[in-house]
Amino acid sequence: MGEYILRLKYSLSQLKNIRLWIPDLLLVFITLLLTFLVIYINNLTSIIYATNPIETFKTEISSILQHTPSLIKFIITFVIGLLINLLTGISLSTIKYELIKETIDNKKINFNSLIKTSKGYIWPLFKLKFIIFLIYFIPLLILIYLLIINKFRFLAILLMVILLIIVKLFFLFRIPSLFYKTKNSIKVLKHAYEIFRKTYKKTIIILLLITFINIILVAILSASSVFEQYVASKFAFYSTTLLMFILRTIINLAFALLIDIFIFKNYKEITS
Repeated sequence: MGEYILRLKYSLSQLKNIRLWIPDLLLVFITLLLTFLVIYINNLTSIIYATNPIETFKTEISSILQHTPSLIKFIITFVIGLLINLLTGISLSTIKYELIKETIDNKKINFNSLIKTSKGYIWPLFKLKFIIFLIYFIPLLILIYLLIINKFRFLAILLMVILLIIVKLFFLFRIPSLFYKTKNSIKVLKHAYEIFRKTYKKTIIILLLITFINIILVAILSASSVFEQYVASKFAFYSTTLLMFILRTIINLAFALLIDIFIFKNYKEITS
């Protein structure tokens, strides 16, 4: 267990590396900008200043649904914003993973060279994520169907949980495999599975530690919700909401980055 704790400590120490934060922070900024543009173009800015944003959002959406031209404009702008965000997200993810890889390999970071290299991973990463999505989505459809017809509900949920765990274990090292081994999506999954098959005990321990990290994250976010309710009763609503949004965003990014570094570090140690 000591070796995994050392790798976790190493991963934690790398959170001080500001360069590793840049891709995720850029994605948050771009997502917020695109969201604001969609809201602005569709005249939904009243949501931002509303005392009850959720109710205002429901009212505005109901109004849009009753007006065909407004609905068409909303759908077009939403889809365009979503596609831009998806492409940006994949692109920035390749930069982040390449940064993590070069950091772990103790290479001198050259952003021009790194961005050029990361471009070659955009399409392979997209294909890999799409395949994993299908692996999860098809069983999920079966589960939804069983829940709708109200048959084998408990068994369906149990099987889904088991499947999710198995898929997670089999392909835990899929991202490092892509950046270290091959850009072929099928070969990536085969390589990730081969690592699990040969080192299944180590993989299980690593996944358990990642699960523990996620439990801590959920606990912190839950505590932040309670804190937000308390602070909101003492101070202005908007300042509190903005502060808590920034805080939660930083916490989520930190934990996500920690897990990514931890997986890459373990891959490197296991395969070296």
